[in-house]
Amino acid sequence: MTQDRHYIETDRLIMRKFTLDDAEAALAMNSEPEVTKYIPFESAKTLEKVKESIANNTLADYDKHGFGRLAVTLKETGEFMGFSGLKNDPTLKGVDIGFRFCSRFWGQGYGTESAMPFLDVAFKDLQVPELIGAAMKDNLGSIAILKKMGLTFKHTEMFEGYPFEVYGLKNPHI
Repeated sequence: MTQDRHYIETDRLIMRKFTLDDAEAALAMNSEPEVTKYIPFESAKTLEKVKESIANNTLADYDKHGFGRLAVTLKETGEFMGFSGLKNDPTLKGVDIGFRFCSRFWGQGYGTESAMPFLDVAFKDLQVPELIGAAMKDNLGSIAILKKMGLTFKHTEMFEGYPFEVYGLKNPHI
């Protein structure tokens, strides 16, 4: 496995910095009802809005914090699958692990495979004291990934009127 905070390669995946060229594929993912049912806030619904979100959020995070969510592609084909990675999240008051995939990639272990390397990035590279993860209470797939990563339930919190389960894991290296 090859890895740094901006490029990670696993057996089946390549995770790399987002570019504006990812906007069309991200729009397709954000247009899937199966995907967006677990996102209570309005996701970008036009190509222009997705490009704006990538530029003003994801790319800005790389510059401001030195890390951010990474685009996930299937190593075998180069196909955009979704995103995974860390984000400095003021709402959660810490560094959040998050992931979102096109529904055709669900149930094949890609979410876990993409998320696990970020334990080292968070704890060894960035030396964050605690990694946080949150998912809508009904999003059992995402909650299962957080648990596989070793995060444990902390509390339920309301976001945009929906109950989210918040999980956390203390840095074992500090």
